[in-house]
Amino acid sequence: MRTLLLMLLTGCADSDFAASEAMDASGGAELDLSSNQLRVDIIPSGLTPWLEPQTWISETDTEWGDLRIEMAPSVTLNGRITGYTPTPYGAEVPGSDDTPVDALVSLVREGTITGSAIVTDEDGSFSLTVPASHEYRMSIVPGAGQSSPMEVALSTSITEDIDLEEYHLGYGVPVYGQIRDSGQEGISGVEVLLEDKASQVQGSAVLTDEEGRYLIRANPGDYVLVTRGRTGRAVPSLRTEIVVLEDTGAAYDIDLGDLESTPVQGQVMGRNTDEPIRDVRIRFTSEQLTSTDGVLQVLTETDGDGLFNRNLLPGTWLAEFIPPFDSPLGSTQLSFVVADGVNSVDLGAVVLPEKFTFSSIALGPNGNGVSGAAVNARELGFDGYIHSTTTDDQGRFDLQLSPNPVSLMIVPAQSGLAVTHVFVDPTGKPGSVAMSPGKSVKGQVTSQGAGVGFALIELRDISGTLYATALTDPDGNFSVRVEPF
Repeated sequence: MRTLLLMLLTGCADSDFAASEAMDASGGAELDLSSNQLRVDIIPSGLTPWLEPQTWISETDTEWGDLRIEMAPSVTLNGRITGYTPTPYGAEVPGSDDTPVDALVSLVREGTITGSAIVTDEDGSFSLTVPASHEYRMSIVPGAGQSSPMEVALSTSITEDIDLEEYHLGYGVPVYGQIRDSGQEGISGVEVLLEDKASQVQGSAVLTDEEGRYLIRANPGDYVLVTRGRTGRAVPSLRTEIVVLEDTGAAYDIDLGDLESTPVQGQVMGRNTDEPIRDVRIRFTSEQLTSTDGVLQVLTETDGDGLFNRNLLPGTWLAEFIPPFDSPLGSTQLSFVVADGVNSVDLGAVVLPEKFTFSSIALGPNGNGVSGAAVNARELGFDGYIHSTTTDDQGRFDLQLSPNPVSLMIVPAQSGLAVTHVFVDPTGKPGSVAMSPGKSVKGQVTSQGAGVGFALIELRDISGTLYATALTDPDGNFSVRVEPF
């Protein structure tokens, strides 16, 4: 079925498009996640509503002083998704074929902002508008995995308007089994889903029944069978690689091990006030569980007395304590062990550190302070809180931070300097942050030969780190400076 979908899409495209125009509309080079490529994200303004947001990827020999980026025209993919609706077990009425399917249809160019997604309507119909491009990953994920298989097509070209008309997802083959504990008792209410191994696209989850049994329809291929507990249940997540065969499907029983949990309690306090702290978000993450290879994350909050109590499985755990963003207290963490067979674990008083003032200065190449620069400090780990300020006339800035490492990004107000990224331990010597002119990047964004004015330009690396932003002028020209890459 995946091969059929790919044939339908590529067969509908005009083969003449594979000329130089196609390369211009493909978004630049092929994405290489192992390289130091830069990507140029382009978000058109309301003045060009016929253009969709898209990404251009740099070539290895890109001339950064004279970029010529031709925005791809918008094309539309239409269709109607149908499938098979089975009747309940034991019913004498046959199932219904060619029924509308509630599904999420998406086109994504990996590692970019190019693409779109939409849910089919009541009739199973959908319409997606995307930039004409190659290397799309198309997926159709039904909302009910028990009835219809999901479809994934890699490296798909959408270079002109395509109408799939009515597309039937087929029947697939059954993937079934039982989720049980170490006592071979079935576990009800466990979420089970399939993840396409090649693309990491996940299908919709089904819940195990009262006996812990599940059934999912799938096309033949390689998958990861994912099991996970719902919020409030001490059921670990487990990933199992499976192969679904064309004739027989796949039968997989999963043993989640001993799920006998232990109460873990404690109280969160302030360092100097000795007052209990309420509304502290606590995230327990298993580092190694005693009775299973799975992983488990449990969330809770402190009550009005700063108390918390959750049941956890035996094993080694990391607890993160995260106060509200505007609290004068900072985040902290601790590791602990829940031993097998103990009645309870008391973590005692967990003391949150006070935030403190981190002071530094942004200096330009001439040694003078850089005034008016935007400073963003993102806490590494925890909830990734971002604290912001602006440098004063001498380039100095102050931030209230937790005693945890941060990623510091300084965006200059003047165009002669590059955005600066640096990792900082706020508890160490503050020193200064050196800003540089970086490397000049200039170019023009066009569409059908005309400049695309007032579009937002964002330069990022493959991991998504932002290096620079700019707006194109009325003729589509832009100029920025970026750190060496």
